[in-house]
Order: sequence, then structure tokens, then C-alpha cells
Amino acid sequence: MVNQLFLGTVTRELYGAKFRCKAAVSKLISPLSKEVSIQVHLKPLRVKIVTPNELLNAKQAVPIRCNVWGSFPAAKIVWLLDGEPLRSADITVHSENNDANFTSSILTMVVSPGNDGSELTCRASNPWFSNFSLEDKRIINVAYQPVVSVHLANEDPSRVITRSEGANVTLKCRADARPPVTSFSWYKNNMRMSGESGETLHLTQLERESAGGYACAATNEEGESRSSSITLKIQFAPRCKPGTEQQTIGSLSMQSQVVKCEVDADPPDGVRFSWTYNSTRNVSPVLNSRISSHGLVSTINYLPQIDAELVTLQCWAVNSVGRQMVPCLFHILPAKTPETPRNCELHNDTELEVVCQAGSDGGLVQHFLMEVIGGAPPPMFSLDYTRSPPTEIDNEISTMNDQATLAPLFRITQNEPHFKLHSLEPGRIYQLLVYAVNAKGKSESAYVFDNVRAGSAALIPPYGKCPIHLLL
Repeated sequence: MVNQLFLGTVTRELYGAKFRCKAAVSKLISPLSKEVSIQVHLKPLRVKIVTPNELLNAKQAVPIRCNVWGSFPAAKIVWLLDGEPLRSADITVHSENNDANFTSSILTMVVSPGNDGSELTCRASNPWFSNFSLEDKRIINVAYQPVVSVHLANEDPSRVITRSEGANVTLKCRADARPPVTSFSWYKNNMRMSGESGETLHLTQLERESAGGYACAATNEEGESRSSSITLKIQFAPRCKPGTEQQTIGSLSMQSQVVKCEVDADPPDGVRFSWTYNSTRNVSPVLNSRISSHGLVSTINYLPQIDAELVTLQCWAVNSVGRQMVPCLFHILPAKTPETPRNCELHNDTELEVVCQAGSDGGLVQHFLMEVIGGAPPPMFSLDYTRSPPTEIDNEISTMNDQATLAPLFRITQNEPHFKLHSLEPGRIYQLLVYAVNAKGKSESAYVFDNVRAGSAALIPPYGKCPIHLLL
């Protein structure tokens, strides 16, 4: 015997319902029964993002919870950000054991400033209902430090700005921040600029020193951020290279010499030079045929005609920015013999060493000579040495200087007035003479050390490393 029960429309109320079929033959036999449970697939009824919609902190992990009610089997929950599924976020799904119709999902995500204003969606569906889903959405708000950039006020995106001396430029600091920016500051070459606290920076009457890297910083409740730098380059007319504005050059009659003029300029390309010749008699331009120029350097060959003539050479340069305002000056004077070295000191520790200060070179390249004279045995009682300033002793024994008392044992030549003596016999008494020499001649007098006693640490020949010229 078969008995069938036909149900019309299956409703949500049938979820969990149990039907019992009972069959009885007679009163003498106990009836038989069978219980059948009805499994009803249910669509989600409600979906809700239950975490309060508060301001989220950038770069911090934030848990957000979404609950779904009314689905059987458990709802499938998917999170989306601006319509795109979140695949890299940490998602935990939980269904209550005592309530199969309730499902919860916790999304743990690290938000960034770029997520501010994005739409977050929690979507719930049941696999048995392929074309059905429920969603809850919210706009997320992110708190973040300012995102800062600096640019020209006219929105020019260039990262390198080129201006000429005397021009003006305005920079603007752009800051995207939540909460809003409370203050600005400006930096030049990583050094904070005093008194600059606005959104714009006005630089007027630009100078060469205005060049550098400029950046701005913005501050809000989340902290301070600084932009990358924008580079300001200043182009300027030629000017003398520092330290060469005025030079004095010694000259010898009828001896040609090269006079070199060096300038700084931006742009450095296309710099043109001109020279003028100023004497006590006239002022005249130097012929281009006598000028040799390359880049930022120009040279001329000058040939003095009269030994006593006083001449000033002026060097001018011009580039695309303009003409040099002040020329480089070269005063050509009759060369002189160099001055005697001064403030000489003698050290007699482990070796004899003489250190002096150079005097005027007389307008020509100079070098320094030391004559070593004597080598007599010491007296029974004597000081290590005595030092005297330059004197005028009339003695013709030394071929280079008239202050020696005997013929020199040897001479030492150095480019600087610094001498080390490795070749003196210990215990002997010597006389040391130091003087300067240029193409015009030697200094009028020498700096003299008398009664210098060589210490026990001095070396006996063969000689040391100093360049030594023996007199034979």
C-alpha cells in the first residue's frame, strides 16, 4: 500500500519541519509510523556590515564584520572593494552551530590613503540560487598623513626649473590629507627655510645662490610628510672664477707669457671672450687672432716691450644671459726677485727639519733652496743651534748667497719651503741658509741658522730621499 502527500508551494515555514506517516491495519496490531524531515534550501534574508563606520587609520590592520541571516545552507560571503573582489585580504567565515541560518564573515584589511572614499561591499549568496544575492555597502573613510608634492604655481609638471638671474618664480605645495592640513613648511637643500609657512613660496629677484632643491612639508593630526624636491637652476652671465677677480703677474722684458682668464657661467656653452689692453699710454682691444678660447677659459700671449711698463689686461665674457658686469683684471708689473722666506722653524727631534713661510714670489713662479755649510767638530760647550733673522754678511765663498762662511757642502731644492736633512754627520756643527729663487733671481738675503748641531738620529751617507745637488 502506498500513500503519497503532495505539498504545493514550499515556504520558509517548512524549514526544519518533520512529517510522520502512520499506517494501521487493525486495532489488534499497533500502527507503524515513519518520520520524514524536510530539508528546505533558503535564500539569505538579510546582510549587514555591523562594524561601526568610523574613520580608519591608514597602514593599520582593521577588522570589519558582516553578518548574514536566513540562508540554508550557510551563505557564501564575498567582499568587494570598488566592485573588485578582495583576494589578498584576510577573511574568516563563521556559522553558528545552533543556528544554521546565521553566517558571519570578518574582513581584516590594511587600508591606504588611496582607499579613502572607496565603496566596500559585503555580498551574500546561496549556491542553490544562482541568480540571487544580497549586498550591504558602505563608503570607507581613511585618516592618513598628507600626501605632498611641490610644483610651479602654473601647474607645470617639470621637476627641473630654469630661470635667469633677476627673475621671479612661485612654487606651490599640494597636499592631500584627512584630516585637513594644519600647517606647511618649506625646505631648501634639506634645510628648513625660516619664515616660510604658507602653501605657496614666492622667490623674487633670483640670484645665483637661489639655485637648489626645494621641497615642502605638510602636517595634520596623523603626522608630517615631505615632498620630493623640485630643482631650481639659475642661469647667469659670466663672472670671474672665485679667487681670480684680480691677479698680479710679474713680467720680464721681451719674454712672452701666457695670461689665463677663467669664468663661471650658465649656460656654459657659447661663451665668447674679449680682452682690452690698458697701459699708461692708451686703452685698446686685443686682436682676436691673439686670443685663444675654449669653454670657460681664454688665454692670450703677452709680450712685454718695456721692463718698467705698467699694464692692466681686462678679460670680458658674454653668454646668452648677458655680458659680464665686472671684468677680470690682470695687473702686469715688472717682475722682482722673491722675498726671503720668513718665520723659519728648525726641529731637531729624530731628524733635522726646517719649515718656513713663503714670502712674495715677485710675480713669478718661485722655488726654495737650502745651502748646508760647515760640518766642523763641535766646541766643548755649545747650544744645539742659534737662529738669526736675515743678515747682510759680505762673503763671497758661497756662489749662491753672500751670507755663508764656507763653501756649501750641498744644496737642496724644494717647491715648498720645507726641508728634511738626512745626510748630516751626527755631532757636527753646520750652518743652514734658506732663500727663494725665481726667474728674476734670488732673494736679497737668506734666512740663516748658525751653529746647528746634527743630532744622533741624523743619517750618515748614503743620503735620504730629499733632492740633493752636490757641489763638486
